Amino acid sequence: MGNQAYADQLNQTEKKELLTVLDNIEISSESNTYNGKDLKVLFKFWKKLFPSNKMSMNCGGCRKSVFKFFNEIGKTIKNK
Repeated sequence: MGNQAYADQLNQTEKKELLTVLDNIEISSESNTYNGKDLKVLFKFWKKLFPSNKMSMNCGGCRKSVFKFFNEIGKTIKNK
């Protein structure tokens, strides 16, 4: 499934929330930390799109992967 198909699974309110989170997210490249509130929103959307694929907020690689995925989805939404 492509990025557009995943973006289409989010309603307009969720798309706006995602774009806001991506614009506001604070990333510290040195410590691999993210703003907790924004990170929870990304994981909420992950659970909606991939209910059987579990990711842990305690896992640095998972946080990085979820952020990278939704960053790409955000670009797709902006370009639509």
